[in-house]
Amino acid sequence: MAKRQLKGRRGPPRKANSVIKRKCQFKKCRRGVDVKNISNKLTLAKSQVDAASCRNISERCQAVKFCCEDHMKACKKNKAAAKPRGGRACLDIAQIQCLFSVLLEDGCAWAAALMMTQLFMGDRADAARQCQWSWLENLAPESLKQPTMRIPRVNGKTIAREVALFPPFARLLWKWCQVSPLQAKNGSQWPCGHKPSGDDLLFPGYSSDGQKRQWDKAISERAYLARLHRAASVIQKARRQAEESQEQHAFCDFDLSKLGTHSFKKTTVTLLSEAHVAYSVISSICGTSVKVLQSTYDLATPSRQSSAWRVAFKDLADTLDAGGKAAALSHCGGCGKKQGNDKHRFCTDCGMEL
Repeated sequence: MAKRQLKGRRGPPRKANSVIKRKCQFKKCRRGVDVKNISNKLTLAKSQVDAASCRNISERCQAVKFCCEDHMKACKKNKAAAKPRGGRACLDIAQIQCLFSVLLEDGCAWAAALMMTQLFMGDRADAARQCQWSWLENLAPESLKQPTMRIPRVNGKTIAREVALFPPFARLLWKWCQVSPLQAKNGSQWPCGHKPSGDDLLFPGYSSDGQKRQWDKAISERAYLARLHRAASVIQKARRQAEESQEQHAFCDFDLSKLGTHSFKKTTVTLLSEAHVAYSVISSICGTSVKVLQSTYDLATPSRQSSAWRVAFKDLADTLDAGGKAAALSHCGGCGKKQGNDKHRFCTDCGMEL
């Protein structure tokens, strides 16, 4: 009997538990497929790939192999798309409120709830989307204890920890999940189907055809990002209309291309830092080291820069408003004492002529 052939592969299928001789070169691949004998259609020359997206490539390597077309495209050099995207941007309170409203008006209650959950757990989207009801404790309004969330190690970057939740958000989450669901403008609601309990996922996903809900599978990060991009396009149109009518908009100076799933962890860190919360406390909430918080997540937003100018140069601004007269008469040139009246000709302390 002829041995069964796999599509795009030479030779028989690899036996279970056999050693993988050559992994897919895409560094984020976790499929565990041996690409040693993969089809030439999934092979690129070393000069055609972006080394930053690949696993370590040997100097002697000439052919770089991948397990699927998506991974090959992710590693392929594309000069036309070489423009750096940059990091995600954080939001202020008005922008959070605006985005939440847009997601509800766009008919996506689950994305609005996921955004708020991610914001108050201070973690990445991959951890927030896998949130289960069993993670949450003491949410009920009659509970006298601090509402908390026990976050397990759901991926390689998430640190297992217990986070104290913002009490108003905890009560609101209880209301949405157990009393009255969060309603979107088109009638959709979150959570859908039934009240969550036990190990139920708060954000269940869909089947591959997008028609049937899968209660044991979390919503994908790609679907979440697609909803944020869709909301960004709605905000862009509203902002353009506001500019034409010379009205203010919450996203007036915001680069919408930098709105993504990672924006909300940066928002949490930045807002807590602006509130002068100690980095040790922020680190315990977000599960990230202080060094990384300071270098990556705590952003110098335009509003913080403007505030820094006002605090540091307030006296100089007052002098400029006075036309420079205050600078000439505010202090004595001899003793340096500040003068109380700019009409005095002599210093009231040392007598030196001003």
